[in-house]
Amino acid sequence: MDLTDYNVKFNDIADKLLSDEISNIYTEEGENISRSVRRLVQKFVDKVGQVDSRFKSSEILSVGGFYEGTKVGKADEFDYLVIIDELSAPGVLKAKTEEPMKATFTFVDPNLQARWSEFVDGDHLQHFSCNYRTNSEGHTYGGIMVNLIKGWLPIEATDLYDGTNLIIGDDDVDAVIDFVDDEHLILAGIIIAIPNIILNMEWKGMMLSADISPAFRYHNIEDLVSKDQFLHPELYNKIQKEGSLLLVTTLSEGNKSHFKITFTEIEFAKGDNQVSNSFKTSSEDVLQKEGEKEQEKVDKR
Repeated sequence: MDLTDYNVKFNDIADKLLSDEISNIYTEEGENISRSVRRLVQKFVDKVGQVDSRFKSSEILSVGGFYEGTKVGKADEFDYLVIIDELSAPGVLKAKTEEPMKATFTFVDPNLQARWSEFVDGDHLQHFSCNYRTNSEGHTYGGIMVNLIKGWLPIEATDLYDGTNLIIGDDDVDAVIDFVDDEHLILAGIIIAIPNIILNMEWKGMMLSADISPAFRYHNIEDLVSKDQFLHPELYNKIQKEGSLLLVTTLSEGNKSHFKITFTEIEFAKGDNQVSNSFKTSSEDVLQKEGEKEQEKVDKR
C-alpha cells in the first residue's frame, strides 16, 4: 500500500469518527437536554422582562454549534441571542459605522433615551448585559438574573458572590428547584462574562452551559452595510429580504461599547444548516473588501 492509499484510508476513518461524534449528539437524549436548557433560558428571559420592561423579549434565537449541526462531542454547550423588543422597533435607534462590522447607536426619541439613560454615555447606547463600570451590579440584564438567583438562595449562600461568578452549592440546589422545574436539570450557577451571561447547569452528572447574549434588530440596513462591501452579492440580497440586521455587544479598548453585526440568523436560517457555506465567511468578506479598497487608494498614489 503506497502513501496515497494510507492517506485515503486515514481520511475515511477520520470522516467516520467525526460523523459518529456529531451523530451521537443528536440523539433523543441530546434533544431532551436542548429542550430543557431552552425552557430554562426562556423562563429567565420572561422573568427579567417582568422585573424591567425595557428588557422584554418575544424572540430568542438558538444559535451555535448544537443548533447549527456542527457541534462535536457532547451536547453540553448552547448559545442564545435574546432579542430586546424595545430596541428592535423600527426607527428607535440611529446607527453610525466607525469600522466594518461595528457601529455605535444613538436614540432618535429623547424620551426613550431618557428611559435608557443609565446605559447611555455621550448620547451613545452602551451595552446593558452588565455594567462594565461596576461589574454586574446595577439594574442590568445580567444583574437582574443574578439578583433573581440570589433571592432564591439562603443569604449565607450568596456571600461568596464576587460580582462575576455565583456558584450554587450542592446544599442549595433545592432552593432553585421550583424555578428550574425539571427532574434532570440542575442550575449550578451563573457567570457574568462581559458582555454575555453564562448559565452553568448539570444534567445527570454532566456539566452544561448556556451562553446568553442580549441583542437587537436594526432595520435601516443601508446605514450599516452596502452591497459593494460583499464579495458575495447574494448575501446582501438575503439581508435585504430578511429586513433587518442583528447586533450584539462587543467591547473595544477602554471598555467603549460598540455593537457588532452578526449574520448568524442569515447564515443558518434560524437553525437550518443547509444555507450555502459561502455565507459563513460574511465577516471576512467585508473586511477583505475594505482592505482591497484601501489598497486601491495606496496604488493610485
